[in-house]
Amino acid sequence: MATTTTRLGLTKPDYSDNVDIDDINDNMDSLDVAAGAKTVTSSTRPASPYDGQFIYETDTQAAYVYDDSITTWVAVGGSGSSFGPTFLLMGG
Repeated sequence: MATTTTRLGLTKPDYSDNVDIDDINDNMDSLDVAAGAKTVTSSTRPASPYDGQFIYETDTQAAYVYDDSITTWVAVGGSGSSFGPTFLLMGG
């Protein structure tokens, strides 16, 4: 029986399942939407962020990555040629 991934809810068929092209296409669409930064405003940040989630606030023009170890959003980059801290995004 198929299961789903925790972050994106992608379908993971069991080895005994028949492959369903609709499941594959749905997974690809979900990956396409999830790639890159999620566009939000400072008042519409995700309510349940995951570690490493990347957002861009259109009203403040600021980018943030969520750090689950300190349960907060950390500012990334800066304006012009000035850049903030270096960070590493890792898959889990």
